[in-house]
Amino acid sequence: CFVITPALGDALRERFGIARTIPLALPYESRPVQRPPRRGNHVVHIGAINHIYLPGLETLARAMAEANQDGANFTLQLTQAPSEPLHSRLKSLVPVDTSSRQGNGSLEEMLARAACAVVPVEAEPSGMYATSFPSKLLEYLNACETIVVLGPEDASAVRFFRTHSLDHIAGEQTALA
Repeated sequence: CFVITPALGDALRERFGIARTIPLALPYESRPVQRPPRRGNHVVHIGAINHIYLPGLETLARAMAEANQDGANFTLQLTQAPSEPLHSRLKSLVPVDTSSRQGNGSLEEMLARAACAVVPVEAEPSGMYATSFPSKLLEYLNACETIVVLGPEDASAVRFFRTHSLDHIAGEQTALA
């Protein structure tokens, strides 16, 4: 059985008795991304916002708002516009840009210009956060200089960063503050 992460393979073996799993070697962009000389003030989250990402994005928005009070001027850049109630909640905390990358070049260029990209993960009852590997992380690893992984210690993204000795912020959502 092919799997996206070793943790998903472990879960399939435990839950369903699958004898053998093989993690896929996912390809990366073959050309290096040119880093701009100066990064911007936007914090990027690519893709849809679901119940696993929302609490972390709200925590991040509050931390950005505090930094903005000290003159940082951060903007939360979302590549997919959230629902109006969610958009209102986020923009009540921090400026939100939902214009995506239209007119701003490729996704890789947008990520390379970002102050950072974020993977906010929230523990939830189904345990999906522990085995589901956020595909956005592959884009981030290819193009971003700084990636913030915010979530519980057993989240797959946090374990990936820890396993490969990459810097990350993990644990309670208050760790960002």
